[in-house]
Amino acid sequence: SVFGATRRAVWCDAPCCSIFPSFLLASARRAWVSGATRSLARFRVVLLLVVARRAGVVGAARRAVLFRTLWLLVPALRVG
Repeated sequence: SVFGATRRAVWCDAPCCSIFPSFLLASARRAWVSGATRSLARFRVVLLLVVARRAGVVGAARRAVLFRTLWLLVPALRVG
């Protein structure tokens, strides 16, 4: 049926939509670990998290993950 074909096409595109924000989150983590200066690393982390949020991370669970990541990374950057 037409709906089955449409549903299959939507599911084929779904992993791509979830991989891109995950890539941005991984980049934010790398910015923190890379040993850059704290202010620059903090700026990169926040920038990448904002970009990840705007890239389509709108679900409540993913929004909670982004918030928790930001909540943990920024104080860690201030300390370390």
